[in-house]
Amino acid sequence: MRQKSTDMREDFESHKGFTDELAELRGRIAELESWRTEHKWMADELKQSEARFRNLTERAMVGVYLLQDDAFVYVNPRMTSIFGYPPDEFESDLSLRDLVLPDDWPAIKNNFVPSVSAAEDSFNCQFRAVRKDGEVIQ
Repeated sequence: MRQKSTDMREDFESHKGFTDELAELRGRIAELESWRTEHKWMADELKQSEARFRNLTERAMVGVYLLQDDAFVYVNPRMTSIFGYPPDEFESDLSLRDLVLPDDWPAIKNNFVPSVSAAEDSFNCQFRAVRKDGEVIQ
């Protein structure tokens, strides 16, 4: 009788351990599903934000660009028409320095680069730029 009682106790403890583990796994699954839902929502929000940005910049009457590590990662159509370079040349071959008249580069280097490094909200500096065909833009 003693053996049967011990076996039943072990079965009960084994079953309880299994039940507890199952409840923990269900909790983890619920957390993952919640995370997945939140992640999908965030991804959708990011896509909508990118679409609004592109819609705004693609129709802008001024040149808009994004630089990363001194390389163009985005230029809008107005930027390409101002400087005469197609988007792929901007994004593969050019740096900001290539567009600035050499005599004006020190002003850009001394003002623009530090302001970007400091994550300032704005930067204002007058300079002359150079188009692909060599024409100077005042």
